[in-house]
Amino acid sequence: MKINLEMVSAVLSILAIGISVYGIVSDDRNADRDRRVDVYTRAKVSIDSIAFRELCVENGYNDVINSDINDEWMRNKLLEAWDIKSELEIYDESNAELYWTVMSNIYSEGHTFDKENYEKFITNIKKELK
Repeated sequence: MKINLEMVSAVLSILAIGISVYGIVSDDRNADRDRRVDVYTRAKVSIDSIAFRELCVENGYNDVINSDINDEWMRNKLLEAWDIKSELEIYDESNAELYWTVMSNIYSEGHTFDKENYEKFITNIKKELK
């Protein structure tokens, strides 16, 4: 009888170790997914913010919404966009390039908004987040 209890105890210990290892691996995958979702969300919010400002210009609200834009603001937003692009590259280089294409055109001298690439980027991000 004593041997059977020791065997049961050993089996339960091995089972507990297996469950612990599975939990660690599962937590690591969930953490990676959380980081990815965070990066995609930050990218979408930042590009939507710029798209909104562009729409305000088209709809006559330029003075109300865009009065805070100056060189310092643009420099900070461009650096923020570069950081987001760099994070996106870890997970998805093609979306990182789309993001940077849209953002860099906005902050270039011509300040052009690439609506086609913007919509493509948003569509791709929404697919990734589902």
